[in-house]
Amino acid sequence: MDSRSSAAQSYRALYNTRDWQTLRRQALLRDLFACQRCGVALAGGKTSPRSAVVHHLEPHRGDRELFFDLANLQSVC
Repeated sequence: MDSRSSAAQSYRALYNTRDWQTLRRQALLRDLFACQRCGVALAGGKTSPRSAVVHHLEPHRGDRELFFDLANLQSVC
């Protein structure tokens, strides 16, 4: 059984949208594919400790405006 709330499950679908993929790529390009916390170059697949992750600075909790705000994103490993 999934322990996430039903609200969290519903907004998880935002990560599968073309808009998110485009915005994620913009954040990575803006940050030069470097972790904004430690500076390491982001590379590798999903299982790599240096995989490129785009993190929301302020939790969006389903707020679409906050979710799709480039200024609210940072690239991290």
